[in-house]
Amino acid sequence: MELAFLRSLGGTIVKVMDEKGDKQLYTSARIEKISRNIENDTFDIALRVVGYEGPINPPYKLIRITLRIPGEGCSEY
Repeated sequence: MELAFLRSLGGTIVKVMDEKGDKQLYTSARIEKISRNIENDTFDIALRVVGYEGPINPPYKLIRITLRIPGEGCSEY
């Protein structure tokens, strides 16, 4: 289930990496923590990926990302 969830977030992960200056591909995605804010109806997903340049060649870079997923009552990402 973790792999399927990470695959669904793939486009978002690449977009966040590009916006933050890490214009790389990534591998080895892992979810580190999922926390729920019941009051705001959101989920925070902390994950890490290993960024790389070229055909899985160095330099490698450990990148940590936290994504906030809004609930049904929220209108913004």
